[in-house]
Amino acid sequence: MSNNRLYDVTHLDLEPRVRSRLDDDQLDQVIVQFYRSDQYDAALLTQLDALCKEYGRRINVRFYSHYPNDAFDCANLRLLPHVCSLTLDCEETRGDLGALAGLAALTEFGLQIRIGNTPDILGLPNLGQLQELHVSQDKGPPLDLAPIARMPGLKKLSISAQSHNLRVLAEHAGITRLALHRLPAKTSLEMVSPMRGLRQLSVSFGSREAMPELHHQQLDSLEVLRVRGLAELDLGRFAALKKLYVADQAQLSQLALERAPLLEQLHLDNLTGLTGLTGLAASRLTQLRLIKTPGLDLLALIQQPLPPALSSLALWTGKRKIDALIDAEQQRLGLAKARGVF
Repeated sequence: MSNNRLYDVTHLDLEPRVRSRLDDDQLDQVIVQFYRSDQYDAALLTQLDALCKEYGRRINVRFYSHYPNDAFDCANLRLLPHVCSLTLDCEETRGDLGALAGLAALTEFGLQIRIGNTPDILGLPNLGQLQELHVSQDKGPPLDLAPIARMPGLKKLSISAQSHNLRVLAEHAGITRLALHRLPAKTSLEMVSPMRGLRQLSVSFGSREAMPELHHQQLDSLEVLRVRGLAELDLGRFAALKKLYVADQAQLSQLALERAPLLEQLHLDNLTGLTGLTGLAASRLTQLRLIKTPGLDLLALIQQPLPPALSSLALWTGKRKIDALIDAEQQRLGLAKARGVF
């Protein structure tokens, strides 16, 4: 949502712009963001900190870009002692990231940097109170994830970095949403299955032909995005699955919906090798999106029996004449257009 992001704030308009969105629009959260160092000074950050003290996590403070020769100075963090939600998404940083230790109110933290040299950063004592954590690092020594075991309130976790002690996730009962990005092919996903609280999982990028070790009995939402080489996805490994989103998987040829009897929402996008989709008519689907699946005859699909509970549908081949025929058939059936992922 674009109207929850504030750019180019000044001393004069920071407070009214924040209040107009949080008080008048009743947005859940507003993001105040800066992409270079000349957009803020100590006075402006102090003013922003006062708003953070008042609104808590409803204000996310984000520092991003800060390209070379304009690195983010970590000393600025000392001016934000009341920030609850912070994102450092910078090309370059200077100074000590240990300054994070002074942020006593921090409960949501995103660290997305190109080069990191603080493998033990998650061990800072105040990070033990985190409820949401996103970590992305392109280069540098592997991050130690062991401190996650000392974050009992953590609910949302996203990891996109070389790391070790990934097995610590198996013992964390509180994480409900987990995103694993760019994991090496040899990294097993077996730590996911014992996570008792997990309900939403996203696996993206990286490479592997199959994920036989991945299964979960309580998971209700699964995303599989751009996992290079993935040729098999057995939905029977997720007995409670209700939502499935699969995108950019050229090698996946078959998907058996009868293996996921509780599935309600399905979104397949750019599955160029998919030739078989079984169990559709007998499924519980209420929403279906099939986008760029050239191996499936979508016109024939919409003319065959559809799930009885289906209420919204989006079928798109990219071929104008066929898509026009599909749209006409959809109007005849009285099915609404499905929009968005879910």
